[in-house]
Amino acid sequence: TIRVARKKPDSYQHGDLREALIQAGLKLIADGDAAALTLRAAAQLAGVSHAAPYRHFRDKQALVAAIAERGFRQLTAAMREELGRCRSSDARERLTSLGLGYALALIAAASFGVGGVIAKAAFDALAPSVLSEFRVFFAFAVFLLLFGITRPGELRIRRADLPLFAVFGIIGLAGVSLVYYEAIKRIPVGVALVVEYTGPLILLIYARLRGRTVGGRLWIAAALAVVGCFFAAGAYDAGLRELNGLGLALAAADAFIFAFYFALAERLGTRYTTPALLVWGFGFALLGWSIVRPPWTLPWTTTPPDVYAQIAQVVVIATLIPFALTIAAVRLIPAARVGLTATFEPVVAAVAAWVVLGERLEAPQIIGGLVVLGAIVVAQSLRPTAGSV
Repeated sequence: TIRVARKKPDSYQHGDLREALIQAGLKLIADGDAAALTLRAAAQLAGVSHAAPYRHFRDKQALVAAIAERGFRQLTAAMREELGRCRSSDARERLTSLGLGYALALIAAASFGVGGVIAKAAFDALAPSVLSEFRVFFAFAVFLLLFGITRPGELRIRRADLPLFAVFGIIGLAGVSLVYYEAIKRIPVGVALVVEYTGPLILLIYARLRGRTVGGRLWIAAALAVVGCFFAAGAYDAGLRELNGLGLALAAADAFIFAFYFALAERLGTRYTTPALLVWGFGFALLGWSIVRPPWTLPWTTTPPDVYAQIAQVVVIATLIPFALTIAAVRLIPAARVGLTATFEPVVAAVAAWVVLGERLEAPQIIGGLVVLGAIVVAQSLRPTAGSV
């Protein structure tokens, strides 16, 4: 429970108002209502006038930045404490695995972010469904060739698990990409990402319903991630208020598919290696696409070389690298934490759009990116234990 120090009734000054306002902000987010985070609400919790916070914070964004900075400091302290406890090689190995899991998830999110910008540009020449099928086809071919030669023994699976792999491939791998592409065709990428990245909250709720322990800091991290994602993606823009209803519905559906994909990857990852999940998952994804539209009916001969270059970039940057790293990360840290780290994607997407497409990168987007990083730091500061997320 987060406690906020209130000003004493008989005192003129609070004592440590800045700290109290930061704690008030954390409490508002932890209570599950990120939209209620305002300077006025924080002042009310701290027991001071509505004007008092402006002596320490210029506006709400400054308070959010301070909360993110607090997350970084907590991570540093937690890591130092954890290193001090690591007296055995097993403990150090667990800590190394935890750090590696977050690193893989961050790189995967960055790849997805850059890949999304490339895919958006490719929609001028290819329909989202066609690009999705090309993506799945080439990814399966590469993974099958690579792991079929180098690690064939790891591709054996039990017959009883075939239905799980089918659902993982068709709904998880193929579905999450197709639904996302269809959504961003109708609504801005920023809005679609904000809706999609409520997925980590869904994962935390699912884990709690299954009886797993969800630390308070994870709820705070998830709320911070959604708030930061909102600003980093530029979804605050008033010009985005007139939205396509179908696009929003698709983005909401993608949030559930996103959570489902991570949960199923975590379950299968306890039994099989990353190569098995990638080959069988993309194999079933291609099988699902083959039923809808056989691969030989794709526009192989009519697609110009420059579009094939874009397809290649989407396959490598937005498929091979991020999916392999994401599944590897889920085998090292809980799926909910990988999902939280994935909210780094809109931060990278905003920067990539700024660099590649010349789009403006505004101050709220930069602050939102810092908040997302702070959320990841807060999540990492809580060590997972048996039975916890």
